[in-house]
Amino acid sequence: MAEQTDYQSGYSEFERFKKHFGLKHQDSLEFTPYFRYEIGEATHPYHLHFAERPTRRRYQNDIINLLCYFSSVEEAIECLEYHYHHFDEKERFLRYFKFSLPARIQLVSGKEDKIRLDTCLEWVIDNYESYKMEPVYVGARAEIKGKDRDKILRLFSFLFNDIKDPNGSEYAMKATSLGTAIALHQFESFKNSALSSLQKEASEIRTATNIPEQLQEELRAFFYGSTSKLSPSK
Repeated sequence: MAEQTDYQSGYSEFERFKKHFGLKHQDSLEFTPYFRYEIGEATHPYHLHFAERPTRRRYQNDIINLLCYFSSVEEAIECLEYHYHHFDEKERFLRYFKFSLPARIQLVSGKEDKIRLDTCLEWVIDNYESYKMEPVYVGARAEIKGKDRDKILRLFSFLFNDIKDPNGSEYAMKATSLGTAIALHQFESFKNSALSSLQKEASEIRTATNIPEQLQEELRAFFYGSTSKLSPSK
């Protein structure tokens, strides 16, 4: 059966008056259909289904029940991805689950259910961070054809953490881990990695640059001019 999308609210001025004075139950309020649902028999394994239009609480509870129903974490994530793909307002979808899942996780008692919901929350946070940063790097998405991840990571670690400024400051180009992640994301070999994963990779390689001394001198000369005043980086 097709998804029901033609619901019209009966939220009158009298209903507003009742809500104002605490006379309206939250269950009777409208809800946002983050997950697609059907009335009657289910036709899709990732859709919610109800005998009649659900209350707000029932609908929100059944989202959690569905995520916990699957036999594996992978299926729960696939379900989230399915509904995320079909929901037009991506940021709104991610924000809802980012702030609602932590409370839900505290309420479930089953160990496997907690694992599923914890993993779903991680997926939401990763996608939320990537979505929020999309305007920063979407215009520069032309791939840089660098495929050696280790060399690229070591180069950026050197540039953002070890290269010395001959004018005195200890770190001339020091960047945040997020800034490093955004720069790495332009390279072909990193394009499919989430920003949060790139931040972690960048932070883990900070103390292992191993940049050849000749290349270090060439980089110093490129950014600062003469390298005669500089001692080798350690």
